[in-house]
Amino acid sequence: MPFLHSNKSLRIQRRSVAELLASVVSQLFPGVYLMGGGETSYGFYYDFIFQQKVDNNLVSLIEVHLKTLIKENHPIQALSMMRENAQALFDHHDQPFLAELAGEKEENIVEILQFKQFYGLCSFPLISSTEEIGVVKLLELDFRQEEREGETLVVTRLLGTSFPDNQKLKQFLKLYDSYRKKKDHRQLGSDLNLFSFPEKLTALECVWHPKGNLLLMLLKEWVTKEFSKIGKWEPVNTPYVVNSHFFKFNVDYLPTVEMGTEEYVFSPSPLIQHHYLFKRKKKDSSDLPIHFFEWAKKYVLSTHPLKEGLFNAVGWSGDFSTIFSSDEQLNQEFISSLQFIEQIIRIFGFEARWCLVTSRQKSFKFRQEKAAIDRIEKILSLCTLSYPLQDEHFESDCLEGPRLELRVADEIGREWVISALTLISIHYLKKDKTEKQENEITIPFVIVRQIWESLDRLIALLIERFEGSFPLWLAPEQVRILAVGEGSLSYARQIETRCRSQGLRVGVDFKKSTKLGEKIHLAEKEKVPYLLIIGEQEIKRNAITFRSVEKPGKSESIRLEEFLEQIRQKCVCPTVLDNNYEEERLD
Repeated sequence: MPFLHSNKSLRIQRRSVAELLASVVSQLFPGVYLMGGGETSYGFYYDFIFQQKVDNNLVSLIEVHLKTLIKENHPIQALSMMRENAQALFDHHDQPFLAELAGEKEENIVEILQFKQFYGLCSFPLISSTEEIGVVKLLELDFRQEEREGETLVVTRLLGTSFPDNQKLKQFLKLYDSYRKKKDHRQLGSDLNLFSFPEKLTALECVWHPKGNLLLMLLKEWVTKEFSKIGKWEPVNTPYVVNSHFFKFNVDYLPTVEMGTEEYVFSPSPLIQHHYLFKRKKKDSSDLPIHFFEWAKKYVLSTHPLKEGLFNAVGWSGDFSTIFSSDEQLNQEFISSLQFIEQIIRIFGFEARWCLVTSRQKSFKFRQEKAAIDRIEKILSLCTLSYPLQDEHFESDCLEGPRLELRVADEIGREWVISALTLISIHYLKKDKTEKQENEITIPFVIVRQIWESLDRLIALLIERFEGSFPLWLAPEQVRILAVGEGSLSYARQIETRCRSQGLRVGVDFKKSTKLGEKIHLAEKEKVPYLLIIGEQEIKRNAITFRSVEKPGKSESIRLEEFLEQIRQKCVCPTVLDNNYEEERLD
């Protein structure tokens, strides 16, 4: 699947289109309240509070006017003004929600788009004219409720997309239609009985059902076994909530909790905790490299969590490894981790590419970060990548150091971070320059390796890639045994015991009150790879009747041992090949 939404100029264009959409709606529906908009992972959005009911007919009307406006080639201006002046401007235009958003900006200077008599909040850079916009399409109409000063407001979100030409738009719309019908992990996850999103229980993350949790465990066990083959990794388990004095940088953006006189923060990563373990470990240079590893939970604040399901949940789990090595070992350790990540991701067949991401704010640690960036670039010159490296450098907030992100394309061409390698100066972890440790050895940088930055996101990608039909080695339920009639229960249980003894993950449906057709329908909805049907005929023939998710509607009678032999190889987990780099190039 190609990357369809990652072009920088396209992202700039879509931000501007969102504001033009707001301009059109303001003209068509006087009195509408604007609540802001921007980019989405596949287009743009804008939130409104309408005075009347909005349906798809009105959306079509809005789209026609938006397309007409774009064709007329109007200029667009970028304005910068003081925060207080921006608030006054939006208050003057009777847009209190935009005034509130402007007042909440951290920067004193607020960036504004002006189009004719319309003003909107929009970060720079902007397009200069509507002729820079190619083609647009409004896609979805979404509603939510918000409580404001004791009043319940219905917020209407319009979502759309834009592309440089009709060919790319048609390509996307074809994928998008297929995606909504049969690939969206939010619906498939529920159908497969993997997870659910009970908003009354939590609006922050999903609830993993037993089968979904088993899928998490299978992936964890598999990848842990694979990376344990390439070095000694010491598993650890560190606290998520830690004392704020461990952080030398600003932690205002982190959730806090007070216990007595101490302030604790929800740690953005286990990096500080791993450094603590490294400092207290008795060691000399012969012990290097030292590898710590754990499965960690992470939470980030989000304005509208779960709008894209597991892709943007507030809380998720992922692997987190730190590598403490000497300067001489660093290149080898970094390349080994990089190649291992590529080998793991290649198994799933994703389209992927590497991106170098650095800090947006150039703070006191800029010189340390510059040294790490230079080192990463040097290492990249020493190895051959399986996935391409983007020429464009990206920036982000709150990074612990520059990092290489492996980003994959999903089924509609969106880009998601799946893996990351971060290089962090050891000075960043020390609270002050005088901090010493017993038996101190020289460690210039720490490598942080995340094979699956978010395991939840990986599962969403896999669900959509396989449309819920996982490879047999990964399926949380590989076989389901359906018993027909009370007389078949004993034989069905013998079949179950034999299958489990072969290491198969087996589900059973022995309910007497449910008809066979209903049992088959439920199992096929959950995309169980194989159904074993056991009734009187199977008992007489000392056989089983099986159905495969790959051949729906077709049944085959076979002896159990023949069936087990047929699927044996499909149950074997893939292994990572040993692709060693050229060590002589590291000298």
